[in-house]
Amino acid sequence: ETLTLDAVSGNTLTLTEAVAYRHLGETYTLADGTQYTMAASVGRLTRNVKIIGGDYADLVKESFGGRVLVSRYADEQREYIGYARISNTEFYHTGQLGWTDSYDPRYSMAYVDTGEVNSIRPSYFRKNTIHDGFSPGIGSFGTDGLEIEDNIVHHTVGEGINDEGENTKIRRNLVALTIWPGDWMWEDRGVEESNIDWTAGIKANKARSPVLQGNVVAGSEKAGYHVDGEPGDPAVRRRRRQVSDEWSDNEAHGVLIGVLAFKDDCVAPTAKVRDFTIWKAYDYGVYWQTRCNLEMSDLTIVDAQLAIFDMVIGPSPLSHQPGNKYSKLQDSLIIGRSEDFDC
Repeated sequence: ETLTLDAVSGNTLTLTEAVAYRHLGETYTLADGTQYTMAASVGRLTRNVKIIGGDYADLVKESFGGRVLVSRYADEQREYIGYARISNTEFYHTGQLGWTDSYDPRYSMAYVDTGEVNSIRPSYFRKNTIHDGFSPGIGSFGTDGLEIEDNIVHHTVGEGINDEGENTKIRRNLVALTIWPGDWMWEDRGVEESNIDWTAGIKANKARSPVLQGNVVAGSEKAGYHVDGEPGDPAVRRRRRQVSDEWSDNEAHGVLIGVLAFKDDCVAPTAKVRDFTIWKAYDYGVYWQTRCNLEMSDLTIVDAQLAIFDMVIGPSPLSHQPGNKYSKLQDSLIIGRSEDFDC
């Protein structure tokens, strides 16, 4: 929910009105001393620099707001490649519903075919807020080395962050209230019953060598993260230039599925999923249905109907070929029902 601050004193926030819903904020200790935390996330949406979609009578109904696009352009003489360093900026009523193709992503903020981030084209997107939008929030397509860090993305129709670039650093972002486009404005548009997309707060299954560290997805109508995992094979990590940066300290709660992968999401031959905290997942903590071996570690999954569903696919039964496939889970904590479970 969105609230207005009246005063701030240290870690105490005074609001102008009462909260409408219950919000957890507890650390729990098990008999053996193991601890886990379930706590709501708080983010400040306002900034002094603002990009606001122009208002008109049918703005919300048509869901056609403003947008920022960084891309490349060529005329008869030369090619121009854009870059943008954007920080501490508020995006409000931005994005355009339905325009989500990688060649024309009308997101609130999109980098498209900008190539490698370097000293000549030093792009980044840091400490910004995107809220009350009509499309996915942040998109990276055809980029290499873009940093998406410390942003707050609240109320998107589609993904909060969608990465289809290379070596994107996605760190310490808060993504909240990710809406499935199939029932957005359903009173006017109807429910898209044929829409089978699993919208995720952070989507990186088409990215190459992304780094996910310290992110929180707090509330998604479908999934928290849609990924293909980290490479488990050292040779694959070197080939993808993903040698040192490891995924860590990512969290999802208030979702149907915490971490999701389908059959075409695969870092062959072995994918790793590690260091995720997932709580209040209505269906699955981890849903993994791919052709890869799967290695899971350092997971904390609390109050999910099914903590882990893993289906390793292949070889085809018609090929009559055996396959040495496996799944491994270690150093993880799974709690079926927490102390504060009340559903």
